[in-house]
Amino acid sequence: VSDIPQAIVLVPDETMREQIVTALTGLGYRAETADSVDDVMEKMQFFNYSSIVMHASFAGGALSENLFHKHLCGMNMSRRRYIFYVLIGNEFKTFYNLQALANSANLVVNDKDTGHFGVILRKSIPEYEELFGPYMEELKVQGR
Repeated sequence: VSDIPQAIVLVPDETMREQIVTALTGLGYRAETADSVDDVMEKMQFFNYSSIVMHASFAGGALSENLFHKHLCGMNMSRRRYIFYVLIGNEFKTFYNLQALANSANLVVNDKDTGHFGVILRKSIPEYEELFGPYMEELKVQGR
């Protein structure tokens, strides 16, 4: 069980959440959901998630004021670099890497593209691993 990557989905819209959970499960993830910032913070104390998928409107308000997003942005890199962080929202352009970087995420997805979330992940995760895989392997060798 410990070899199965875990993901947590933080999306308030039930239909969209179900699409994302189905896509993650289809890619071999064990997907969970959380309904509040307190809930996800508690879960993160006990589990190391490989992927976190969050809608910009999770917990209400603007993304820049979101407590969980602030937590991830301030997380120690020894832990954060192993999390594939996906932001979803109307303000994002799917696969726009500069927008993802500006928001401290690995991938951004527009709301209208969540129906194709599985295909989007199948394309973006290998690109992420190709870019950062050698770096993370070297860090493991160095003991970091």
